[in-house]
Amino acid sequence: MPANPPIQTMCVNSEDCPPFTRNVLRHSFLSYSPPIVKSADQVALEAGNSPAIVFKHYRELATETEATEWFNIFRSVDAAKRA
Repeated sequence: MPANPPIQTMCVNSEDCPPFTRNVLRHSFLSYSPPIVKSADQVALEAGNSPAIVFKHYRELATETEATEWFNIFRSVDAAKRA
């Protein structure tokens, strides 16, 4: 398995999932939303943060393709469970 495999390859079963650190899903949402939403104002509103913080800390951390893969994570896990 690669050093940083996509989470959908790691978490087919709940016992395979790595432990989450504090706010990992919040930070992931803030990292992966801007390439799709394309508005720091909208992402900030949805996350309860300021547009300045979103722009400063989360801009250009992920590509649109990576963001789409991240937001489709549950579809990948569901498909793996059915296989």
